[in-house]
Amino acid sequence: TTPTTPTTLATPTTPAPVAPATPVAAVAPAAPATPVSASPVTSHENTPVVSLATQNDQPTYYQFNQRTCYDYDHSKFMIAVVSAPSHFVARSTIRDTWAKDAKAMGIDVKFFVGVTPPDKKDLEAQLLAEPDMVRFDDFVENYHNLTSKAIDVLTYAREQCVAGVFKADDDTLVNVHKLSEFLSNYDMSTLYAGYIVRNAPVMKNPQGRWYAYDQYPHDQWPPFANGPGYFLGREGLNYIADNRANLNRIRTDDPAVAVWTEHLKLNVVDMPCSFFEYTPKSDVVFQNPLEAYEMTRRYHGEVFPPHACEHEIQYSCRCSGNPYTPDSQIGPCWDEMGNTPYVESTLRAH
Repeated sequence: TTPTTPTTLATPTTPAPVAPATPVAAVAPAAPATPVSASPVTSHENTPVVSLATQNDQPTYYQFNQRTCYDYDHSKFMIAVVSAPSHFVARSTIRDTWAKDAKAMGIDVKFFVGVTPPDKKDLEAQLLAEPDMVRFDDFVENYHNLTSKAIDVLTYAREQCVAGVFKADDDTLVNVHKLSEFLSNYDMSTLYAGYIVRNAPVMKNPQGRWYAYDQYPHDQWPPFANGPGYFLGREGLNYIADNRANLNRIRTDDPAVAVWTEHLKLNVVDMPCSFFEYTPKSDVVFQNPLEAYEMTRRYHGEVFPPHACEHEIQYSCRCSGNPYTPDSQIGPCWDEMGNTPYVESTLRAH
């Protein structure tokens, strides 16, 4: 996930003037760049889809087959939860809460993880016990490989013959009933919905966690859905799946989706959500961020400030309605955070 200054709450700092940039195409003309710290890409085109079960105590990786599903169900969607190998408690909590609602409604929920890093191979035995896990072998789990992961997840969704996919992070509480109700008001095939960030500047600091100016030399991103939860319909899925080998793999995964699909003129819609709010709203499609131990409480209706918004937590100034920091500081707070390297800051493995 690539959070960016929520410009609906604060006006972003005006970027310094630069010379007009040469337009960057959503599809790169050159050979695709190897993902950062990724293992060599293995081609799976035109091979059969394999079972998600394990073989000989080894992970079975999903194999893409370019299935187009011309006869897909226009009312069916799935939920894809992007997770990390060590986030066992987060996944277990989701299964015990909102994923049960999804199952009761006939909505498929899958968790997605790539190749475990060499220093985390001890996690494989536990991962093998999770039957709702989809594994990919063309990238190693790493923050800056999230773009490769997003491409794989969205391609997988296209091959499941659904009208679209709701992508969620594993610290997101989804109200599945509200999500289904929201989607019923739109043509899912052309929909791109979520917490839409508008007029967000492209980070130019090479040391920042969301630096991408070298790959997308523009002052601003097109409107994009922030990663904790967004829906992408069939048209977007088709384009990404059909062009996966040549997409400009911008290392900031959330804006990348908007760059790839901008020319499709999708229906970009704001989705009701509670995102970094000191007093979270309940009557929304999704809430974020929540630690695993908070998700169960929120699922059962308790209202309390998220751990990320507590005063002693670094960058708690990102939260709107925070009594310790005026909302006018939200934009500068996100900017300050964005200019630092990425550090795992949630407790999803505990």
